[in-house]
Amino acid sequence: MINYDSWNLRFIPIYKEEVIDCDNDQYQSIINFTNDFLYSKVEREKIIRYLESCVPLIRTSFKRVNPYTMEIGFDLCFYTDGEVIFNNFLIDYIAKSNFILPSKWYNILKEKDFIMEKLVLDMSFLEDQVDIFQMSEQTFLDFPLIKPYLKPLGDSLPR
Repeated sequence: MINYDSWNLRFIPIYKEEVIDCDNDQYQSIINFTNDFLYSKVEREKIIRYLESCVPLIRTSFKRVNPYTMEIGFDLCFYTDGEVIFNNFLIDYIAKSNFILPSKWYNILKEKDFIMEKLVLDMSFLEDQVDIFQMSEQTFLDFPLIKPYLKPLGDSLPR
């Protein structure tokens, strides 16, 4: 069973409980990413602020249901901090008292003291035709595919 301790990919999945219009057997269960007592309220708030500061990558639509609220949504946005790619539901999930990030990513956030550097996406990633979904095959031993395309905010401004 894959869970938050064993997850080793740089792509946070869409969970099987979200998928409603197709076979969901290929997806992980959100149940395996829960633990009621792992994060303090303060720590959870820091994680939320961190995630809200991440760089948007792509916006599309995909019909799915939020397993916590049971609301159906079509909005699918992917974000990154340069380490992983995740979708917009993750920010909703982490606000719940039992949802847990994959341990390897959580440890990176903790090392950064949950502070997200202000980054912008260098649009050359479009010219280079980078397939960000290849990060779904990258482990934490691999250098993140998207990282070279993220620049500190100050470096991207015209001089």
